[in-house]
Amino acid sequence: NMNIYQVLGFYFLLPVCMAVHHSSSLKDPAVCTAPRPASYCYNGVFYVFYFDPLSNSCLSELGCSLVGNNFGSREECEGLCLRGTAQPQPGPMALFYPWVWL
Repeated sequence: NMNIYQVLGFYFLLPVCMAVHHSSSLKDPAVCTAPRPASYCYNGVFYVFYFDPLSNSCLSELGCSLVGNNFGSREECEGLCLRGTAQPQPGPMALFYPWVWL
């Protein structure tokens, strides 16, 4: 049994979580041709994807930052850099929040 505060908390926090999930798609397309930022990895590395204007494709390498011309997935990189703009895709909760359809 959920109390009213748990229900209200869910509906107030859900848009915040959705915004955080889609925040990477809010990057400016200019990052695609920007020089890649230098990063010093102290807390571990993971695969990042970046747009290479010479090959007109998204490549991967080990890195530790998702700022600038670094993306968490190939799809995110291609969505912004090959198509020019990223279009956030509504998730299953979009049925409950019609404004994400706009």
